[in-house]
Amino acid sequence: MSHAMSSGGWQALVGIVCLTALGGCASSSTPNTAWTQPQGAQSASSRLAAPQQDEGDTRRGACGEEMTATTGMQISLIRQMLNDDKPRAALAHLDDLSLDADRSLAEPRLLRGEALRKTGKRDRADEVYDTLTDTCLAADAWRGIARNQAARGELETALDSMRRAREARPIDAAIRNDLGYLRLLEGQPRRAEDEFLTALELSPGYSRAARNLVMALYAQNNDRQAEGVAQRYGIDQEDMALLRQTRLAKVEQTATSSNSTIDTTSASTPSGAGASAITHTPMEMPADSGELEIIRQ
Repeated sequence: MSHAMSSGGWQALVGIVCLTALGGCASSSTPNTAWTQPQGAQSASSRLAAPQQDEGDTRRGACGEEMTATTGMQISLIRQMLNDDKPRAALAHLDDLSLDADRSLAEPRLLRGEALRKTGKRDRADEVYDTLTDTCLAADAWRGIARNQAARGELETALDSMRRAREARPIDAAIRNDLGYLRLLEGQPRRAEDEFLTALELSPGYSRAARNLVMALYAQNNDRQAEGVAQRYGIDQEDMALLRQTRLAKVEQTATSSNSTIDTTSASTPSGAGASAITHTPMEMPADSGELEIIRQ
């Protein structure tokens, strides 16, 4: 049986199981990036109005910039809003505090870019990301640019941008996962497999990358390996059934015609797909061609 497959066909197939997209499932664990760290459970909005640190205290920003403790706390809490999937609230507080007006601070700009991307304002997000490609947050900026390009259907360009993100920060598991997923969309499952394996070695509990790895193995008809990975990472039977659809759809397409396309309009979409990252955070695959959010962060 031929394993060849057109790029367009593979994109259609992957759309069937978009729960493993750049973003994966909402329940999937996501490794922290250089700037995304977990925060406490207290309401971010309430704490923004009540700084607890002395103004005289100083902190260092993501790129080593000096800032007051209050500014550092405000940045952390806005970051938490994004982690909690509240991009509009994050934008409102960025507008209110004007943190990114200080061009010496890189992270507030990145937070604005992420919030704009998550609210669908991709062109404006790209303008912000462009100001960060020569900073210590270049990897995050290129990742955001790549997600926007993927959402527009510009997969080849997105691949190039995600490679830039990997070059800027080779040890970021989330970027490795996103790059692997883009390679899946481009019909390169073997190269995708390598990126997913790297992501898992860098962040062993990264279940999103594990699901994507299963899909890459199924795409190569490596069923036994796929099932071994599923067992090792605790992927349940429901998820496995969805991941198997990729292989089954591939076989069906190859049998009919290498030029045929798969009608995904009738395919059932897993609950939460397109609402969690590229499934949303990490890639998203919404109706407009797939937001590689690979990500909902």
